[in-house]
Amino acid sequence: MKKHLDFQYYDGLTLPTVRYQYPENGINPFDLNNEGAFFIIASGESLLSSDVEFFKEPYKNSLVVKNIPMGYKNVSVFYRVLVVRDGIVYREFSEDYEKVLKINPHFEKESLSKGSNTGRYFIIQSSESAYIEGINTDYTVARKRTIELSKDNPNNAFIVARELINVYWH
Repeated sequence: MKKHLDFQYYDGLTLPTVRYQYPENGINPFDLNNEGAFFIIASGESLLSSDVEFFKEPYKNSLVVKNIPMGYKNVSVFYRVLVVRDGIVYREFSEDYEKVLKINPHFEKESLSKGSNTGRYFIIQSSESAYIEGINTDYTVARKRTIELSKDNPNNAFIVARELINVYWH
């Protein structure tokens, strides 16, 4: 297998603007230079962080409330699992279920809770700056679909992220 260098990932790629500058020392979810895992989508993305405490109980977290204004939207906390561009997997992260359970103690590793979308994998495209497709709990299907999409959309990066919690934000 041919090794791909990080600079190839960034060549011609414009990282999307991050709407919510939270947490303060976080990075863009599409940036490879961090092992951060958690971020929020609520009509735009937050920054990425490896510190689970920034994302626990978003509706009770005064910093989340301050940085993501309430409105007619949902707040979803995601765990970044895969970063792909042009059909090439640049990063693949294993899920740390101990941290995941701090965000959502009812999270199920293998299956969805009844009546809940939590646990689905979402495909997020850099040029869309929002998720474009949700796929049930089958990571293999999400990974394959993301690689296919990235081949058809040059100069765009894609993330596969697992939704850990989704709350109404009104």
